[in-house]
Amino acid sequence: MKKAVSKRQTEYLIPSPKNIKEFGLDPSKISEVYDDWSIDYDGDVDLSKRNLEEIPFKFNKVSGDFNCEDNQLTSLEGSPQEVGRDFWCHENQLTSLEGAPQEVGGSFDCSGNQLTSLKGKPEYIGGKIYS
Repeated sequence: MKKAVSKRQTEYLIPSPKNIKEFGLDPSKISEVYDDWSIDYDGDVDLSKRNLEEIPFKFNKVSGDFNCEDNQLTSLEGSPQEVGRDFWCHENQLTSLEGAPQEVGGSFDCSGNQLTSLKGKPEYIGGKIYS
């Protein structure tokens, strides 16, 4: 069972085949949907260059890469807690890494933001960190 639901839960899109496809994702790659509407996704998630101000879904685990680079994100809330490979959030409007994954199997790129510290960075990064 998942932890308590975040205060932002109602702002996330409820994952459905239609809105998953609107963001270029394959609904058949969702392996789990939890009570708080967070999802596990088998494969890569590419939400880059979409002018997003927030991550539209609440992710739990992503087995591949998670790419949310080159948007207008001010928060990483909604990011997966675990990413199997690389996590890219560079070129956004981030001032904090709060909400970042706890585990990243590959590299973590948060360069090109307005970060004042690396507080909130993943506890485990299997590759390099770019800040």
